[in-house]
Amino acid sequence: MTGLHVEDLIAVKPADRFDEAALDRYLARTLDGYRGPLSARQFKSAKGAPSYLLHTAGRDYVLRRAANGGAARLAREFEVTAALAARGFPVLAALHHCPDAAVIGAPFMLSDHRRGRAWRDPRLPGLDPKERGRLYEAIAALLADLHRLAPGDLGLDGRLPAETPYAARVATWVRTYRDQADEEIGPIERLIAWLPDHLPAAEAPCLTHGDCRIDNMLFDIHEPRVVALQGWDQVGLGQPLSDVARLGALYHITVPGFGGLEGLDPIASGIPGERDFLARYCERLGRAVPDDWHVHVAIDLFRLAVVAQGVKRRAASAGQAQAARQYGVLARAYAGQAWHLVEGE
Repeated sequence: MTGLHVEDLIAVKPADRFDEAALDRYLARTLDGYRGPLSARQFKSAKGAPSYLLHTAGRDYVLRRAANGGAARLAREFEVTAALAARGFPVLAALHHCPDAAVIGAPFMLSDHRRGRAWRDPRLPGLDPKERGRLYEAIAALLADLHRLAPGDLGLDGRLPAETPYAARVATWVRTYRDQADEEIGPIERLIAWLPDHLPAAEAPCLTHGDCRIDNMLFDIHEPRVVALQGWDQVGLGQPLSDVARLGALYHITVPGFGGLEGLDPIASGIPGERDFLARYCERLGRAVPDDWHVHVAIDLFRLAVVAQGVKRRAASAGQAQAARQYGVLARAYAGQAWHLVEGE
């Protein structure tokens, strides 16, 4: 497998094409060790900035191209991954950043390409229980090691955006929900009333990834370790448990086909239960298991419910009735699970 999902490599979409010959000439002038010519294929599964696999006579590279208005975000992603790689944290090593849109029509960054294993499904199909358990231990360690890093030690003091506090994030999601709602979802309404008075206490902000999904992780081919955490476009200073809760929410996704861990037998599967996973993260970081963990997870599920409701609305507007029904079910399921977590508090 590749640094992203190899099965998702496709011919470059017409809207995302660029002048490969111009890029080849530019890299021949600017990148040490480059040996062209190059050919590009696109990663279909990449989120945010369009991403490509560049194949050359010398080696392969991953290119991320700034989406509209995303030049500053891409530059920050390059700076952060370069700093993390210098400290030995597992990322795709940042090799070059080009802020000049004239080369291929948008600023871009170039990273190393790594071979490894990648999954979209957090149940890690095809593995035996012992290996699944070890990989989840590696994920818990990865997050703890990230949250231990001080931005100042990475040379990033004053260079990272502060994550929006929970209160402001929830308020934004409430407005988004109100703007796009085409039906009343009872659990969302109850969460809207309950959450503002029960938000977790703020912790000292740390470096946060912002999108800690299994499919943003690349694993060693043979060993139970993460060789690259990818997708740094939402990196910032924030609450560490917001990263961990993104994975905690997986244990409460009940709709088949959407990558959940709900109902999984930890012994038969090898994947630790939610509380065991959290305990391993906390032990690695040297912190106490938080009493309000369930609220962090409920907030992330609330976010997912609002996102699903938005997808439903757009699908309905496009005449995609089946997708609209599916995402309507998903929005209600996310919201129901979030309310179940906090009900009675």
